Amino acid sequence: MFILDKEKKEEWKKYYKLQEEVFDFIFKNSEVITDNRSSKYIRTINYVEDKEKLKMIKRKINKLAKEYKEVSGKERLPYNFPIILNDVENININTNTAVQSFSITRKEENNRQYFKPLKEFKREFNFDVEKINEVMKKYKLEIERKEIDLEDDEEDEKTIVESVYITYKNLLDLAGADVIQVHIPNGIEYILTIRKIGETRSKKQRYGFIILDNLATVQYSTKQAKRSHSYEKTLEKFEFSFETVATYYIKEKKSNQMNMF
Repeated sequence: MFILDKEKKEEWKKYYKLQEEVFDFIFKNSEVITDNRSSKYIRTINYVEDKEKLKMIKRKINKLAKEYKEVSGKERLPYNFPIILNDVENININTNTAVQSFSITRKEENNRQYFKPLKEFKREFNFDVEKINEVMKKYKLEIERKEIDLEDDEEDEKTIVESVYITYKNLLDLAGADVIQVHIPNGIEYILTIRKIGETRSKKQRYGFIILDNLATVQYSTKQAKRSHSYEKTLEKFEFSFETVATYYIKEKKSNQMNMF
């Protein structure tokens, strides 16, 4: 495990203090046009009318960038780092459901697909033992019992965590498939399309901490229709009789005849 030495910790502490000061200065001296911040990401579009204040913000951002590169040893700035965009006339904010996608194949038959903690699984069936056993047998589900250390426990106590899972082999056999594509929702993906004054074509831009020198028109684009080749339109789903976070698409049937997508 990588451990920061005392000197490096102090350097990061100094950087985060400076970052807080710069961010506070920006918000105090700008108008927030849109704000989609979360606990993890800063997604906001701010407008600065006063050109002198904008120059001050630019100097502070440059100083913060220099400090970050020195402390981190990296040239690439973090996702939440403020950037100034000039002469922007129009911004479209596009949102889509971000999805984690991976394949389940015969090559990894012994791997496990986890569903939920056993207690949560039992609660879904109102702790009806007969029904739980019926579902476990129907889908060839198994229970993993794992011993873990309790966090911040001075007496080194442990607890048992029980989880419901299915092996890749059993899942593929039940679905009659050789390949299953798994989609797991992973939050909201934001993409900006930006058009500058006097230009006819728009460019894509990540949605982070955006600062404008012009009061641009900001719009939320309507959700695009699903593409004709999307899995939801072209592939058969394999579904369980209990709630799952993931969606399971049969990408290749056991007969080895590929679905078109």
